[in-house]
Amino acid sequence: MSPLCSSHTKEESQNLPHFWGSPLLLIWALGYSNWASNEPNNSEGIEDCVEVHSSGNWNDRSCAEKRLIICEY
Repeated sequence: MSPLCSSHTKEESQNLPHFWGSPLLLIWALGYSNWASNEPNNSEGIEDCVEVHSSGNWNDRSCAEKRLIICEY
């Protein structure tokens, strides 16, 4: 079973880094966002997935890229 985490505030999200490295980790945010500057931008209309930078900031990405990503369902 993979860990499942939710982040509702910036403070809660700061407690999540110890989970990184688990390829089965699923994190979602409810009422909180931490997008990087100028994100999400849906570049070329193909960015329906999100990645989390080591800084904790989020970036939208194409789901076709091979990364640890969460796709919009």
